[in-house]
Amino acid sequence: MTILEQICNNDHKLTVLHLSNLPEDYFDDISEITSALENNTAIESVRFDKDFIACMYAVERGALMEQVAMLPNLIEVFLADSCIMAPILSHLLMTANK
Repeated sequence: MTILEQICNNDHKLTVLHLSNLPEDYFDDISEITSALENNTAIESVRFDKDFIACMYAVERGALMEQVAMLPNLIEVFLADSCIMAPILSHLLMTANK
């Protein structure tokens, strides 16, 4: 089962979402992962680093961060190896469950 399938299926073993490879290794279009995250209640921790977040366009990073912020059981987010625009981070901090 791919990571995208695990997210879509709300696999309760997937509490930590760690993506570090190129985005193309996980999905063809950003809408695939944002749609998958919409109904996920299992993910508690998100870690995006290395090539994953760095190889996205700013608009894609924004769409992804908006959806991550909506995860109902989110406890922590770790972002590395990329520039994230301040409004995106602000939205993440203001929207994410505490």
